[in-house]
Amino acid sequence: DRDRISFMYFMWTHIGALAFLAGILSVGYLGGTFDLQKIVTASMAQGFRLWIAVLMVVGLLVKMAAFGLHIWLPHAHAEAPTPISALLSPAMIGIGGYAIVRIVMTILPSSFPEISTALAIWAVITMFYGGAMALVQDDIKRLLAYSSISQMGYILLGISSFQVLGVSGSMFQYVSHGLGKGILFMMAGTIIMQAHGLRSIGRMGGLASKMPITATAALLGFLTIMGIPPTTGFISEFLIFAGSFNKAFTIGSMLRISISFLAVVSTALTAGYSLWAVKRIFFGPLPAELNGVVEAPWIVTGPLLVLGVASLVIGIYPDLVERLLLPSVKLILGG
Repeated sequence: DRDRISFMYFMWTHIGALAFLAGILSVGYLGGTFDLQKIVTASMAQGFRLWIAVLMVVGLLVKMAAFGLHIWLPHAHAEAPTPISALLSPAMIGIGGYAIVRIVMTILPSSFPEISTALAIWAVITMFYGGAMALVQDDIKRLLAYSSISQMGYILLGISSFQVLGVSGSMFQYVSHGLGKGILFMMAGTIIMQAHGLRSIGRMGGLASKMPITATAALLGFLTIMGIPPTTGFISEFLIFAGSFNKAFTIGSMLRISISFLAVVSTALTAGYSLWAVKRIFFGPLPAELNGVVEAPWIVTGPLLVLGVASLVIGIYPDLVERLLLPSVKLILGG
């Protein structure tokens, strides 16, 4: 199916790219400039600004694989070579969230608040959908792919707050997700390599006794995406939820308060599929067909441990990232 899936990825990527390009060309035509700073004060009707923001955001949400625009991601991530999956999920899809902050928020600060509530709702739906789908996957790479969809919901929620806390949390989550999911996709590749192509979680079990280093790194990866202290995921999710609730109480919106509460509840799904996967892969009885499995060489396990240690270090000393993020976010939001 790889030819079909490659074409699917090509088509979805270009749907998003064309929407984003339409927004860029509209800015140039109506505003008379492509300079990011000049666009803010360019002479454009507010209605045009709003629709340009919508075009750009929808284009970038395809990149983020938000719910409804996510169809390509489980297929592409599951069928791509594992080293490519380890780049696609941690680095490439989160860049859509970064672009929303760096471009859309920067050039259209007056229009973004008008779509922020819709984005918050979209974010929570994405969080629940990705988490629920991950719970029922048997293929280890498809489980991680749906997990990535859910994690993009966290990033989108923080962005929708349009506050320094939430937006900086989203950008921190980009780093956190990159570390955690990088570990997990490399873990999946390690198991597939050592178990001679096995991908079905239902046929795994007891691998912690055979691959203790991989199991330790995988646990750190899952704890990171769950947001358990002292991993970096705790800091990023705390900032996202703080920004979301702060926005809700600032504007006095029961809808936004409900959205924030549901977002916190959705973390139970993340914990559910993460702990369930750890139990089925690494604990319990060892199937007879896996008796010959051995730990991967250090050239494979070394990068897993490096990312795991990085998650712990940044989780304990978040200022390593935040001191770089906060000034830029404050400059964009005027906070």
